[in-house]
Amino acid sequence: MNKFLEKYGPWALVTGASAGIGEEFARQLSARGLNVVLVARRKQRLDNLSATLKADYGVEVKTVECDLTADNYLQVLREATRDIEIGLLVNNAGHVAVRAYLMDRTAEEIENFLQFNVVVQVRLCHLFGRFMKERGSGGMIQVSSIHGHLAMPTFVEYSSTKAFQLTFGEALHSELKPFGVDVLVVAPGATISERITEGMTADSVVSYTLKSLGKKASVIPGLRNRFWMFRWRHFATRNRMVRYCVKMLSGAPMEEDGSFAISRTADTETG
Repeated sequence: MNKFLEKYGPWALVTGASAGIGEEFARQLSARGLNVVLVARRKQRLDNLSATLKADYGVEVKTVECDLTADNYLQVLREATRDIEIGLLVNNAGHVAVRAYLMDRTAEEIENFLQFNVVVQVRLCHLFGRFMKERGSGGMIQVSSIHGHLAMPTFVEYSSTKAFQLTFGEALHSELKPFGVDVLVVAPGATISERITEGMTADSVVSYTLKSLGKKASVIPGLRNRFWMFRWRHFATRNRMVRYCVKMLSGAPMEEDGSFAISRTADTETG
């Protein structure tokens, strides 16, 4: 048995596994010999991926059609995993970025965003992390965003919840390390997917992440991304960073009072 499989197997559970980074995690974990539980809303895509992973890597695969915004998501996942041992959790699914002024959003929209990007992420770590702690081995990967290192006007919910995921995961890393459980937060920049046409490939993001698991508390894939975050965190004030984000997001010269024009985008979810 290889060391990765021994430490993080026999099963990995990946949320948002129907596309993008989640799908790539499923592929690379299968290639390392782990059986995988694929969780997402789009059953046909999960079934297609399941067939590919079984054929290419000879692993066992379970597909779980589950809406993580539904009230019964924990019950669904408990039932789906009650007879298997989850050694690695990949918390990948989350609410996508919505560009809008916070005051133009409804209270329900804001609560749903916080529920998905904060409460669901914590509950899944708590559900599976307890078993990993008891057995003395395992791992959890929290997919945050490079936006979690920034304060993004007009992406208030997104950047702030991604910042929560970053600090939550880093703190949990220290709590669980003595018990043999590795926690890693990955904060990707733009990654090519169904909605994004430029940036890093999902393959490179996932490969870098898996190589870092067990070695660090958090990582930023991509040399350029790391350079820019180092620059803004160590050579600029918080106020200057916020003003830069305003100017960057506006796509136009920033007014003296910091105002700029924006338009609201569609509100969808991952998985």
